[in-house]
Amino acid sequence: MATRIGGSAFVVTEVRRMYIPEAKQYLGRNIAVTFRDRRGDMHTKSMHVHDVTFIPIYGGCLVGDTDDIWLDRITSIQAID
Repeated sequence: MATRIGGSAFVVTEVRRMYIPEAKQYLGRNIAVTFRDRRGDMHTKSMHVHDVTFIPIYGGCLVGDTDDIWLDRITSIQAID
């Protein structure tokens, strides 16, 4: 994805999606996850991952002790164990 800034300058930002096999490496771990909500605002939360599941129509979901986060909304994730 490229964004035009000013006259002819472009800033290239890679849109990378997290998939279920990649998310499963965080099962049973404490993580810090940064994601966008439905309005596009960024949030960072710490949580313990209980499950990674697929819900038809909605897609992959990271199930934690405090919240459930859709995998397509995650921008970064890091183990904090």
